[in-house]
Amino acid sequence: MNRFLISSRKKVFINIGTNDISRPEYKRERLMSQYRKILMQIQARLPETKIYVMSYYPVNRELPGADPEAVKAQFGARTNAELKEVNAEVEKMAEELGCTYVNVFDCLLDEKGNLKAEYTIEGMHMYANGYAVVLEKLMPYLLEE
Repeated sequence: MNRFLISSRKKVFINIGTNDISRPEYKRERLMSQYRKILMQIQARLPETKIYVMSYYPVNRELPGADPEAVKAQFGARTNAELKEVNAEVEKMAEELGCTYVNVFDCLLDEKGNLKAEYTIEGMHMYANGYAVVLEKLMPYLLEE
C-alpha cells in the first residue's frame, strides 16, 4: 500500500502586549505570565506549528515638538529601557519554550537608541517604511523551510 504524506510546516509570528506596557496598571510579571500562557496554548493546540516570538519595537519619546507631559501620559512605562528588559525576558521565555526569538528592536534604532523619527507617527506607531524594515528582518524566517 502506498502512503502519501503531505507535510506543510506552519508558522506563527507573534508580537503581543505592547499596548499593555503603556497602561497605568502595567506590571511586567503579569504581562509575561499572560504571554507564556498564550504561547503554551498555541503549542498545545498547534503542536506542528513553529512559533516565532518577535521583540517589542522601540519608541521615541523625544520627537521635536512633543509635549513631555502628554508623552508621559500616552507612553506610560513604555520606555526603551523597559522595552529592552522586557525583550530580554521574552527572549529567555521563547528559548525555554522552544520558540524562535526575532529581534526587530535593534534594526529600528537611531544613533541615540530611539525609534528612528522617520519611521514613526508620534513616537510609538510606525509608518509603512518602519514596517518595511521589520519585514526585511522577518524575511529569512518567512522563507525558511
